[in-house]
Amino acid sequence: MGVFKNKKIAIVGLGVEGLSSALYLVGKGAEVTVFDKKEKGIIENDILEKAQKLQVNFVLGEFYCQKSGG
Repeated sequence: MGVFKNKKIAIVGLGVEGLSSALYLVGKGAEVTVFDKKEKGIIENDILEKAQKLQVNFVLGEFYCQKSGG
């Protein structure tokens, strides 16, 4: 069994390297969440489309790193 199987992994930044990391980690069975300050409309379309096909979670926008909830 892989070390990343069923692990929750955060990736900060959805650029070329962030996408490559997500591809690798999803392939190893990890549950990936990508955090990026950019909004969906600003992220390069090809990178965003590939990431969406991986079924990763996204936290995007100016407040991407702020704690949510009470």
